[in-house]
Amino acid sequence: MGNDAMMIFDLQRLSDVLLGERRFDEAKSVIERAVELERKVMVAGLQKQGKDPSAVNIVSMSMPDLSLATGDWAKAEKLFREKVEYWSKMVTGPDNIDVSRYQFHLAAAQREQGRHAEAVVTLRRACGDGAARFRSRSPADGWRSRKLALALSAAGDDSEAAMIGKQTDALRGRNITVI
Repeated sequence: MGNDAMMIFDLQRLSDVLLGERRFDEAKSVIERAVELERKVMVAGLQKQGKDPSAVNIVSMSMPDLSLATGDWAKAEKLFREKVEYWSKMVTGPDNIDVSRYQFHLAAAQREQGRHAEAVVTLRRACGDGAARFRSRSPADGWRSRKLALALSAAGDDSEAAMIGKQTDALRGRNITVI
């Protein structure tokens, strides 16, 4: 629809799917497009305010995603931890910031480095934060639960992973799609 700012969010969600499927080259391409659009939107906004874009350090919100796509797990962990810490401190965050998304990416970076127990802790927070944010059962609950079950299994806690898997199946039974 010609709204570059909104397209950034769509590209981020697409890259999340591609990262989840471990299609890193495709995710990288999508993330690079999101970074380009962010820059374009920021430059236009600064120019509209009468500011010189070359005098401002433009920070991409999608750049940490690029670390995941390129397999730089340590850098991804650092950047997503910073995002989680920063946005979690906000009393009322902007509607366009999904802290649980950053937590899921942080957990992915931890998992890829073999730190499964830390990934489980991060995912538990993400599940709790997501439930608190949305305050009702949503399709994302099943997705969050599935991620947590997989992390628990990788960490060696098959019994809790199985229990959460059953809860996820129950969500499906209530016509809530697990994405």
